[in-house]
Amino acid sequence: MTPKGNRKIFKQWAEHIRDDGEITQDLRVYIANAFGLLSEGEDANEVFGLKYDSSGKSESDTIHRERLSFVLHWIACVVVPEDDDLPGLGLSISDACKEAAVLFGKFLRDGSARQYDAEYLRQCWYRYKHMQNPNRSPNDPDNPYNH
Repeated sequence: MTPKGNRKIFKQWAEHIRDDGEITQDLRVYIANAFGLLSEGEDANEVFGLKYDSSGKSESDTIHRERLSFVLHWIACVVVPEDDDLPGLGLSISDACKEAAVLFGKFLRDGSARQYDAEYLRQCWYRYKHMQNPNRSPNDPDNPYNH
């Protein structure tokens, strides 16, 4: 999980606890372990995973993945046949990627030097199979709508 993802989870937990929600045993153990580490002088950002480590990942990588997930979700929706329960446009993957490159190219770049052409999006479509579902769950770590 990324620091940004962890912050989202902590926000959900705070709202849940504030609304007198039940604290599960797993959450209780997590909090107890975290407080134990903090009492031993550990850095809170490291304990709670709130900063990027030296593994080469950065916040810009997280933003890139969120944006890519949004575009792949759009592609997943438009390839659904028009007569389906959740009607799409019935486009082929190639056509949907071409349309997405035109519609979202600038959105994806946003100051980045990365290239977002139709072929790159098509490769991402097949690389990230879990992002091909038009029905995203709030618990999906790559859900682009969990903000």
